[in-house]
Amino acid sequence: MKFRIVVTGLLAATMCACSTTQIKATRIKSGIIYAPAIRIADPDSPTGHMQSSKSVDGIIETTYIPAELGKRFGTIFVLIGPQQGLMLDYQVVWRFPEPGLTNPKTQITQHIYRHTNQCKVGALCGATWSLTEPFEVVPGEWELELRIKDAPFFTQTFEVYTK
Repeated sequence: MKFRIVVTGLLAATMCACSTTQIKATRIKSGIIYAPAIRIADPDSPTGHMQSSKSVDGIIETTYIPAELGKRFGTIFVLIGPQQGLMLDYQVVWRFPEPGLTNPKTQITQHIYRHTNQCKVGALCGATWSLTEPFEVVPGEWELELRIKDAPFFTQTFEVYTK
């Protein structure tokens, strides 16, 4: 699977002086995503790469995802906080169902994947995953968690199912 992050309006990064309790997220849409993305090398990813897109269009709202190669799914959200326009680092944490994702090339099994990204308070942002490798097509409950400074602020689960 390829991990995809959807981010709009990246400008100069600034760290937030506000506390994580002041930051909230509002889910805009969760589901299957059809927006195009580009591949970026990421050695920490189960596949060795992630995907990025600046578009949040083309989402079919659902938490039930067919276990098929090429399916991309995730959540589009807006960060809400006291400093509109402030750029924040946030962590994306994906938890995979048992038996995890085992890359046949490396023989490494991952149950969790973490990635840091940036989002502006008040802007559309998101985190997505794409099933691009056969070893990623693992049915079960997939969990997406978003964190700022190790404090969770949003969780979404997806049920990846076989037809």
